Amino acid sequence: MPRPKKGRHFEPLPSQQDGGRTDGERLFSVPEHSPSSGDWEPKKVKGDPESNGQVVTRAARLQNPAMCGIVGYVGPRAATPILIDGLRKLEYRGYDSAGLAVHDGKTIEVVRAVGKLAHLDDALAKRPLHGTTGIGHTRWATHGRPSEHNAHPHSAGDVAVVHNGIIENHVALRQALEADGVRFSSDTDTEIVAHLVDRAIRRGAPSLFDAVRTALSRVEGAYAIAVVSRSAPDRLVVAKSASPLVLGLGDGETLCGSDIPAILGHTRNMLFLEDGEMAELTAEGARVETIGGDHKKTQDQREDL
Repeated sequence: MPRPKKGRHFEPLPSQQDGGRTDGERLFSVPEHSPSSGDWEPKKVKGDPESNGQVVTRAARLQNPAMCGIVGYVGPRAATPILIDGLRKLEYRGYDSAGLAVHDGKTIEVVRAVGKLAHLDDALAKRPLHGTTGIGHTRWATHGRPSEHNAHPHSAGDVAVVHNGIIENHVALRQALEADGVRFSSDTDTEIVAHLVDRAIRRGAPSLFDAVRTALSRVEGAYAIAVVSRSAPDRLVVAKSASPLVLGLGDGETLCGSDIPAILGHTRNMLFLEDGEMAELTAEGARVETIGGDHKKTQDQREDL
């Protein structure tokens, strides 16, 4: 089967009767007998650029200094329990704080907590988040001490962002933004990305997708990010450079996660983003393009998988 070109629209596979089909060894269906619990580990996962087709153990992953966990959801169901369940499946990566950002149809509400997910559960019991589009994160501190104000998601204007990795030019970017009057509420490099996306929107970016692309044109380093905006209640935008991110194509819903277990309980149709790619996720599927804008296609160009 020929590999779909970048920019095409990916939808869930119509069936799994062939045991799983691939998009150039990137899009695949996890076999039905694979367990969906958090202790599942991919073996020779074709298309995972972080594994080079080899077995990836938890010990090996935990040696990565930029370990954090991302989960995202857009679809018809309540996002909060799906995000929390996904974060629990990523606890093996290690973390010191956690948080969610959920779009309630009018605005984005953020809840964060220091420590284990039980603390986030307590915070959500006091302040429930309602909505069907959202992002979640478990943070392992790299810039800034473990604290609620350093926990993800980070917000700027109408935008909320979660991020894995390290922004190498964060000092220069922070100084430039501060010189333009931006005030930061955290010590993290991630908040820089939120401000860059918000500024791109304020300066006329036609969509959240374009705003994220504009922001990332200034970013150097390793990252996997997921972004939600108040003006786009029915979509997420994600991007990847040297940090793993997998998309899950479900039945009328789309998910993303730092690793397969985070989303395996909801779909077995997976697509690993490659370095330098970004995607717009809606309930109908995912549109994938390069961050640089190469091979740009219209959203309605689809590939039968």
